Amino acid sequence: MEKKEFDIKEVIKKLKENKHFSIDEIDKILGTRKYLSIDEMSQILEEPKHTLRFWETEYSLKIQRHNSKIRKYVSKDIIEFRKIQFLRRTQNLTTNGTKNKLTDGKNVDKERNITEILKDVRQELVEMRKKLNYQPTFPESFVIE
Repeated sequence: MEKKEFDIKEVIKKLKENKHFSIDEIDKILGTRKYLSIDEMSQILEEPKHTLRFWETEYSLKIQRHNSKIRKYVSKDIIEFRKIQFLRRTQNLTTNGTKNKLTDGKNVDKERNITEILKDVRQELVEMRKKLNYQPTFPESFVIE
């Protein structure tokens, strides 16, 4: 039997398309690969590398390092960064607001999941409206775009 070659592009694609993976599911996608580089994390999260470095410092994330310099991101790091990303980008919280929310122990994952589900439902409704060629009879301000 021929051994399948590891394809990081496929891994990045899978991790980008579903943002609700558990640590076990992420580990399964990574397979034998246990670490990701900052370039790969940047692609998965669609955030610049300097933002990831800032978040690491600002939110006191404990990122593993190789030779004390090169960051080695693991499954739990993806989940932590996605929490921060949700609070900063979706909830529009400030740095301090994000810190407070993370340290309060409030269930950020639950909020994030609900928000993502609602976004998906909204997108499906928009697509259905386009397929039906629906022309609303109420004011434009109520139309979902």
